[in-house]
Amino acid sequence: MVVKSERVLNVWAFSRRHSFFLLIILAASVYAALAPRFYVGYFGDDARDILAARSLLHGSYSDWQQPSHPPLNFPLPGFPLLLAPWTALLVRALGWLRLIPILSTLGSLFFLRKLFEPHFSTSAAFSACMALFAFNPATLAYSTFVISDASYLFFMAWVLVLYCDEPQPQTGGKKWLLGGALACVALLRPEGMILMLAIFMARLSERHWKSAVVALSLPGIGLGSWFLRNVKATGTISGYSSLWAEAFTFLRAGFWPWFSYEKELGQKLFLDLILGISMPVVGSFQAALASVIVLLVIVVLARGIWRTAHVAEVPRWFLVTSLYTCGHLLLHAVWPAADPHYLWPLLPFLLFFIVQGASRGMLWIMAALYLWQGMYALNAVFQKAATNQLPAKTLAWIATETPKDSYFLAPNASLITLYTGRCALALIRARNAEDFYGQLQHRGITHILVMPPRFLYLHQANGPSPEKAWWRIALTASLTPAKYAALYQDSTEQSLVYRVKK
Repeated sequence: MVVKSERVLNVWAFSRRHSFFLLIILAASVYAALAPRFYVGYFGDDARDILAARSLLHGSYSDWQQPSHPPLNFPLPGFPLLLAPWTALLVRALGWLRLIPILSTLGSLFFLRKLFEPHFSTSAAFSACMALFAFNPATLAYSTFVISDASYLFFMAWVLVLYCDEPQPQTGGKKWLLGGALACVALLRPEGMILMLAIFMARLSERHWKSAVVALSLPGIGLGSWFLRNVKATGTISGYSSLWAEAFTFLRAGFWPWFSYEKELGQKLFLDLILGISMPVVGSFQAALASVIVLLVIVVLARGIWRTAHVAEVPRWFLVTSLYTCGHLLLHAVWPAADPHYLWPLLPFLLFFIVQGASRGMLWIMAALYLWQGMYALNAVFQKAATNQLPAKTLAWIATETPKDSYFLAPNASLITLYTGRCALALIRARNAEDFYGQLQHRGITHILVMPPRFLYLHQANGPSPEKAWWRIALTASLTPAKYAALYQDSTEQSLVYRVKK
């Protein structure tokens, strides 16, 4: 009995000493298990970035979805550059590209440990913070999606570690390494420019003039070169210009539309992201409950920030992350698209303050919510839900049975180009059936692919449902045989392919 008790104590002591590395092993296992949940290309952005990476390998940054392959000025080239060598090696095994976000997320955990661990009063609080981030439902998702989020967080955390490691940056070469890492961040996501300015302002406040100039100049050179290339190749600074125009149109719509959007953004941040709750706010009771929960989280968060700001040794990254968080939230307060993945890079720092300000009971509730969401996601993988299966037969038919110069109208245009090599366009707007046919002719569309909503990843906050729009297209094509010819139908994948007659 004594021997057994000693073994239990030894195991407990070992787990406490090596809790972080056990966390890494468990997180890596869960991420690997969740990796097949969605096929590569399911979200559109992943297919788009892989296609951009392939174009870089051919010596340009071009839009392979359009027949003329015009130059791309959107998205930023950082993530396609990171993907490029791996896409060359994994032409027929795109699933292995998920290793990039998985390893980036795990690497972020090592950097976050260096930032966070010295500022927790107990090892249990530190372990709780790291576990909550590692197994947050959003982290479980973005650690396996082939999009820029995980890589952006990796470089962002690295920048903060470099900033904290060099309190006297006027000597040594770390200021140049910091500037180079900032350039990577700025070329990965637009929010990277906010981090660049936050580091610059923090260095100015510390009167480290040379480091401040380097922090601004290296990423500035990278972004400036990119913008000049865009102006020369496309006539515009960036594809984000049109999105900013849409943002200003959104702001001019009036106070109440803006206020409704801010409420949605708050729900995405405090419910979806921090608590992992997807709560449909469809009635007064649900709205009141959501408001109470959001206010509770804000109070706990404010308490944690207050405690962190009033300790004897305030974290060196506190000023930078405060400036960055304000800028990040201000940007998305006017950006006309609320999605948790835009806010995910803020999550580890928000959870740091949550753990500092929350009671043990609240942390256990959060852990239970995360566990439930994680088990739901794992169950979807093990059940091999139809919504997560690549429509392989339809894509294979398109790749082998349609001319190489075909131009498709398809719900997920990037997916079609990625797996078939055919050019593709997303949904176009038309006043009626005649206008729709005329636009197809004008744009040179030769084929239409219609698939059920379960194969679509389309989000539209306002206006008609995209899924209904696609079914209207199918109905129009089926009722107009003089203009559309049915070529292919798969009852399992529920796909329809039409040829547009001239």
